[in-house]
Amino acid sequence: MWMHAVCVLIVLLALLQSLIAMVSALILSQNPLLSTMLSLSNEFSVWLAGSFVADTIITICMTYILSQARHATAWGPTESMLTRLINRVIQSGAATVIVAAINLAIFIKLPETNYYYVPAYILGKIYTNSLMLNLNLRRPNGTYVTGHGNDVLHLSPLPTLREEVHIRVEQHTALNDTKWTASVADPSN
Repeated sequence: MWMHAVCVLIVLLALLQSLIAMVSALILSQNPLLSTMLSLSNEFSVWLAGSFVADTIITICMTYILSQARHATAWGPTESMLTRLINRVIQSGAATVIVAAINLAIFIKLPETNYYYVPAYILGKIYTNSLMLNLNLRRPNGTYVTGHGNDVLHLSPLPTLREEVHIRVEQHTALNDTKWTASVADPSN
């Protein structure tokens, strides 16, 4: 029950941030002056505080959920994987929370300057890099995907395989219908 409440809270925070961003953009498009932007400092503060609170809640909840799952499993590889995930969540979550806090602090202390732009731009890149880190590290250890040409993937040996596997992926498009096929490719090509 409480997890549903936390999910609703995160969604409400995100919607509040979106609403504030849209209203602020509308006001600034009507009167694009620095004085107008400075008059919206309370709205921007709520926007940045919402980002900080949402990042903090997400990091804490993901860490808690993964910790509970790790304690519930008795299988070693799953426990090891969950430990790695917890470390990644804490690292990427801490990075986003720290940069969001710095962004909020700079904006509250120095709203008439543009110094808060720097952590705001960095925060977007941290979100992207955290996502890419988690997506790229989903592969099992020792499995690497490399491209050769436009349509062949090379998978290095998995623990159960003795040699490389070359897979050819082809796209066939005909009259608004796209079909993908995959086949084992000849390694000499």
